[in-house]
Amino acid sequence: MNVTSPEILAVAGLLPALLFLIASLTPFFRGQGQTVARRASSLALTGALLSAAVTGWVFATGPAALSLHSGLGLSLYLDRLSVTLLTMVSFLALIISRYTINHLAGDPRQATFVRHLVQTVAAVQLLCVSGNLLLFTAAWAATSLSLHRLLIFYPHLEGAQLAARKKFFISRLGGLCLVAALVTLWVQYGTWEIPQLIALHAETPVHAATPILLVLGGLMKSAQLPFHSWLPETMEAPTPVSALMHAGVINAGAFLILRFSPLVVSSEFAMNSLALVGGLTAVFGSIVMITQPSIKRALAWSTIAQMGFLMLQCGLGAFGLALLHLVAHSLYKAHAFLSTGGVVQRAGKRTLKPATPAKATWLLALTSSALVVAGLILANHGSAPLHASEWILVSILWLGLAQLLTTAWSTPLTGLARVGGIALSLGVAAMVWTLHQGVHHLYDTTFPQLPAPQGIFDWALLLLIPSLLFGILLIQSQLQAGTASPALKRLYIHASNGFYLGTIFARLVRPISNPKSHA
Repeated sequence: MNVTSPEILAVAGLLPALLFLIASLTPFFRGQGQTVARRASSLALTGALLSAAVTGWVFATGPAALSLHSGLGLSLYLDRLSVTLLTMVSFLALIISRYTINHLAGDPRQATFVRHLVQTVAAVQLLCVSGNLLLFTAAWAATSLSLHRLLIFYPHLEGAQLAARKKFFISRLGGLCLVAALVTLWVQYGTWEIPQLIALHAETPVHAATPILLVLGGLMKSAQLPFHSWLPETMEAPTPVSALMHAGVINAGAFLILRFSPLVVSSEFAMNSLALVGGLTAVFGSIVMITQPSIKRALAWSTIAQMGFLMLQCGLGAFGLALLHLVAHSLYKAHAFLSTGGVVQRAGKRTLKPATPAKATWLLALTSSALVVAGLILANHGSAPLHASEWILVSILWLGLAQLLTTAWSTPLTGLARVGGIALSLGVAAMVWTLHQGVHHLYDTTFPQLPAPQGIFDWALLLLIPSLLFGILLIQSQLQAGTASPALKRLYIHASNGFYLGTIFARLVRPISNPKSHA
């Protein structure tokens, strides 16, 4: 066949994963630990540059697809969604691989750890560029297998072993849901090619069970209620594993929903389930996060809450905003985990204790931030109706800006520093709004667009967003203030134990023996 530019582009998108996979299986990754880590870092730099070039090409020329062997599932598909996540994962791989050079220096098994690490990255990269459901499912399973090896890297850490057993159980359930969806799609459409499936769905609606199976698989992969308890227990694993898992692997469930969003939106039950479970998980994780004494466990519960809010966004049809949230959260969480030691050191040097904000300060902050957000809406839309993603953005901006302004006004700082804090808050609001408008411009053609809210039920569901965020903010502020209320004290104790859901789940998986054999 004649090789065209789209085919060259598709092959270039596959190269980062192939580089990692081939290198991890050859003598290139054998030798002294730090030498191997430096080689991995150099390879990651090559992959990151290549991914960035592919991303620029796709944004300039459009999607690219290539079927190497459709019978075996060897098909690639690169659109704006896949190359965005490919570049993000490649960039994080570069940062994390460089971090392992010194973090595991002196460990006799550093080279083995690096091989497992790059195999995990290769599996996630392959998942991003998969154009066939067979290849997508294989990469999904490979991600779980390679991550499992990292979780059980130190056999003497019992907490990590238990977390690996829990993840094994949940991963198999999620994998079964994905396989079942694969079978239903094949029976109905006779193909596993993802672009063809989406095109055929536009003509013949998908079977009612398929979106539900896809949603179940995404919820399990993203550690949503009640499948979440394994994630905080993985904190005994080395820090690079935490950074990679929370910034990359945990996003696979969200990528599943985003990739098959045209199929998922066809089921009202699937969309409502996403919104309901995501909202409950966001509240649950946010409350538990505040009560954790360990920084890494607090970050893990933060990830659960953030992924819950991301699923809520998907359930409301705000797929572009969900993608922005996914990328921003991945970058932030990778930085947070890799800098946890510095956070502890800086916390010990703090001498300024923030003051507890008064009710009048809160009211002033809520009112002024509402006026700022209203001004942004009028400047961009006038009287045009807001879509779900814009309504979510308005809620985030309103309460986020209110919290920033409250901190700036209530903290005992000098007048100049307070003015600077207020200016920074307004700058953050403008930046978030600009990013959102940029996402709309770049990705509106990638995801299905739902109509603006019409009936009472639609508006009631959207009004839950600011109520949910305000409730989380209020509970968190009360727990942090250390109030003497007996009810809040009881809530604090129960929340610090994750409301015991992890203990219940641990009893279910404890009979599973020999975790080293599971993936």
